Amino acid sequence: MKNIISLILTIVFINTLYGQKEYSISFDKDDFTFKESENGYYILLDDNNYFLLEDTTLPALPYISVNILIPEDTDIENISVAKTEMEILKNVNIASNPPLMPTSGLFQQATSKVTYTEDKYPDENVQLQSKNTMQGFTFVSFIVCPFIYNVKEKNLTMITNFDISFDVIDATSTKSETAITKRYDMEDVITNLVINSSELSSLYTTKSTALKSISSET
Repeated sequence: MKNIISLILTIVFINTLYGQKEYSISFDKDDFTFKESENGYYILLDDNNYFLLEDTTLPALPYISVNILIPEDTDIENISVAKTEMEILKNVNIASNPPLMPTSGLFQQATSKVTYTEDKYPDENVQLQSKNTMQGFTFVSFIVCPFIYNVKEKNLTMITNFDISFDVIDATSTKSETAITKRYDMEDVITNLVINSSELSSLYTTKSTALKSISSET
């Protein structure tokens, strides 16, 4: 009976690691500053935790990096994004990306105008950038733009909420051999890096869970 219970618990735990996952990201207009220049508006995130693309022909909309922790030796597929939109400005000119990246809110203003030819920018507000491994921890990185600019009508829409979902699958070809002791050293870094740090102890053996396990055995 004990073995059967153990098997059931193992299956339940595996099912929580794999399958579909969904994470929500929210934005508030008050988190951004709209800075007017002779070339149009720039949108700055107040904590400077953003970046602009290097293409100076595109509207200067801010992008934010979003990291999501996934189980070791896994990958993701079937990414889908649901979003809640709200129009916030009408008849507004958004400046093009400046030649230099902003640093502490200071940057060289653009000297060219937006020459983007599509009706709206960007085409995709959420893009998978990379899958990363750091001392045994695996996470996926997305770049997220919380705005949509209608280039022809000159209206600016803000996305107040993203629901990002994907399937977690096994990645048997990338088995990790990182020592658990090295992983412990990175726990604080990972906690500050990913948006789902609350899942850390359920996805990985952490220092605290390891100590609890040792304590229960003694």
